[in-house]
Amino acid sequence: MNALEFDRLLWPQTPAKSTANNVFVLETAHGYLRYLDTQKDNRPSLVFLCDPPVQVESYQPLIELLGASYRLIAVELPGYGQSKIKSGKAMAFRDTTEQLAMLLNTLRLKQYVLIAPCVTCFVAVSLVKNHGLKPASLILMQAPSLQEMRAWTDRMDPKKLLRTPYLGQLLMRIKAKGLARFWMHYASGSKQAGSKLAAEVSRGMDAGASYPLASMLQSWYRSGPADGSLEIPTLSIWGRRDRSHAETPCGCTAAHSSDMVHLEMHNTGHFSELEDPEQFVRLVAPFLHRHLSG
Repeated sequence: MNALEFDRLLWPQTPAKSTANNVFVLETAHGYLRYLDTQKDNRPSLVFLCDPPVQVESYQPLIELLGASYRLIAVELPGYGQSKIKSGKAMAFRDTTEQLAMLLNTLRLKQYVLIAPCVTCFVAVSLVKNHGLKPASLILMQAPSLQEMRAWTDRMDPKKLLRTPYLGQLLMRIKAKGLARFWMHYASGSKQAGSKLAAEVSRGMDAGASYPLASMLQSWYRSGPADGSLEIPTLSIWGRRDRSHAETPCGCTAAHSSDMVHLEMHNTGHFSELEDPEQFVRLVAPFLHRHLSG
């Protein structure tokens, strides 16, 4: 049994039912993809990739701000949150991108922007580069280059405990809730934002959400993610109060697109769109207006 399959068996196997009427689960051969969808088919769409341990419920406030103009979709990565999997292999990078490409093709979105925070930027890049998806543009937040992602991983896991197969999975399972809460506080730009996000993550984990971070660090660190070098309109946003990325140069996001605009949010940390949704919407509105019609 490899470490990814071992990890899968440590977590609840079936997705918990959501009380929200705009949260859905798509069963596939690989598992269950859980996503939020406001289902306004005639409007341009904004597709958010959840950065674990964030779950789709945290995107509900953005519906109030953007739902009148756009169809909003947020997706939990395979193996994380309530997107449960049937095989550990489904957490590997290539399998992750294949599953998400299938979901987006199933939704038959006509015009959309793909919005990816942190490590999910590599998923967004792969969806465009390797799976033929054609978003009108990208919005990348706290998005490192491959070199900077590996440097970040070395800083966050200096003793390589989480990157040790089996040991990392066990440690993460035992410490998951505490580490998730710590992470939301540590990486957020304010105590208030960190407390709010930590409470949301805790509720999700109490309901059986998965956070197999060790498997991501082990498998994605070795192979899969790559810089994009895309030619697609891209907006890069960096929250300047993110302690976890204090040593990451913001300009490294340019590795993913040759057509990029860079903006900063000085009052937020790692989770800009969730910490200050109102400011985030004001910041991205001109970009969305330029690249989406409707």
